Amino acid sequence: MSLISNDSAEHDDAGLCRRLVDGEAAAEAEFVRRFSGRLKAMAISRTRDVEASREIVDDVLMATITALRSGTVKETGRLGGFVHGTAVNLINNYLRSRGRRPVAEPLPDDLPSPDGAERLETEVDLHALRRCVLGLPVLDRTILTLTFVDGLAQGEIAARTGLTVEAVRQRRARALKRLKEMIGDASRAGTFRPQR
Repeated sequence: MSLISNDSAEHDDAGLCRRLVDGEAAAEAEFVRRFSGRLKAMAISRTRDVEASREIVDDVLMATITALRSGTVKETGRLGGFVHGTAVNLINNYLRSRGRRPVAEPLPDDLPSPDGAERLETEVDLHALRRCVLGLPVLDRTILTLTFVDGLAQGEIAARTGLTVEAVRQRRARALKRLKEMIGDASRAGTFRPQR
């Protein structure tokens, strides 16, 4: 969906931009009226999330006005194109960030009582697990943290660590294998077992 209009008689983009830069309230209202409906339709069709779409529309409108007033919009006669590009970027940012969020799962009705939950929590020797993790090289711990705690993709981890994507993949696989071996060794030695 494009936000660009070919009807230059109806929409004088350059004139509207000048009025927005001057801070004219009527221009802001016209700007919102002209673009908010199309922006919302575009955002909903891409995100499938009405609430997120409202926020994206507000962000696009505000970012455009801010860019106009700071002088970063060079072709004011093509306001629709700038608004469209800004919307695409913000929607893509939203979709990328949503991909990193943990999926929210509803709590089951038969959730254990606090006593049961506390008992489940102490079944794993977290101190022994921590010792196993600390036994890994620093770079491997960093890769595992960026993967499982921060939710980063291999390319992002590669950029942060200075490694290639393939090196990140290999180190992560080896680190997980080594961690599993260390936990197995600790279990067999009796230093990693459920607490009573």
